[in-house]
Amino acid sequence: MTADHGELFGEKGIISHKIVLHDGVIKVPMIVVGVDDIVDGPETMTQHIDLTQTIGAITDTLSDQFEGRDIRAGDREYAISQRREWEFSDYTDINPDFDHSHLIKEPHTAVCTPDHKYIESSSNRVLYELPDETTNVVEGYPDLAAELAAHIEAENIEWDELFEENVATFDDETKDRLRDLGYLA
Repeated sequence: MTADHGELFGEKGIISHKIVLHDGVIKVPMIVVGVDDIVDGPETMTQHIDLTQTIGAITDTLSDQFEGRDIRAGDREYAISQRREWEFSDYTDINPDFDHSHLIKEPHTAVCTPDHKYIESSSNRVLYELPDETTNVVEGYPDLAAELAAHIEAENIEWDELFEENVATFDDETKDRLRDLGYLA
C-alpha cells in the first residue's frame, strides 16, 4: 500500500504537489505485506519502481522496462525525483499574489540520500542537509554536490524538450465529481 505522491499544505507557500520536490511531496509511506526479507529502515532508500521490480521478480514476470531494484536487496544508495517546467499562471490566475519567485521554473531533478537532497536544473544547483529544505549548503559541500550531480549524469537524465500535455475534456458530471475529490477548483 502506498501513494503516488504527497501534498504540501502551505509548506513553501504552496498547496499542491506539482511544482516542487519537497519531502512532503516525494516521501510517501509504503507498506508491503507478504514479501519476506525486505530491507527497510530510516536509512534505506526505496522508490515506487523498486516495488514494481520486486513484484516482477517474485512473480517471474521481469521486463526490460523495470528500472527499479529489488527491495529485498536494500542496495539503493539514492532516489531520484523530477519535476517538469511549470506554468505558474495556473496559480496566479486564481491568486495574483502567489509568490513563486523562490521556485525553480525550469525542469529539475533531485537526487536524495537519507541525509541530503541535491536539486539541479539548467540554472540552479541546490543542496539541502535534511531535514532542512530552506538552506542551500551547496557551497559548503562541493564534493558531495558533485557526487550527487554525477548520479544525474550517470542515469542519463536530460530535459531536452518542454513537456507536452495531453488535454482531456470532461462533461459537467465528471467535472463535478473531480471537484468533489479536490482535483478541480
